[in-house]
Amino acid sequence: MKNLTMKDFSTLVGAGTGVVLLDFWAERCGPCMMLKPLLENLSMDYAGKAEFYKVDTDTEGELSMQFSIRSIPTVILFVDGEVKEKIIWVQGADVYKQKLDQLITDAA
Repeated sequence: MKNLTMKDFSTLVGAGTGVVLLDFWAERCGPCMMLKPLLENLSMDYAGKAEFYKVDTDTEGELSMQFSIRSIPTVILFVDGEVKEKIIWVQGADVYKQKLDQLITDAA
């Protein structure tokens, strides 16, 4: 998963096409560290179908404020630059897979 900054957001997500998963996290967040390997595995499973990025809320406060991030981890799913799903806290892999599969199918 690649780090995403406010500078990169408009070109990689905001004006992009297809399905994008943004993980809002912080190094100090235990649940974020639990979610990290799950999302990294999903990013490999969905390579070529969806893009995965992580946003460090400690260094990217402006981007976090733009999406009203009040709790981490928060995962936001986009299709063609538009927010479609927001998942707060850690969920099982099946939750992320179900949402990704549905958005990928809808976007096709």
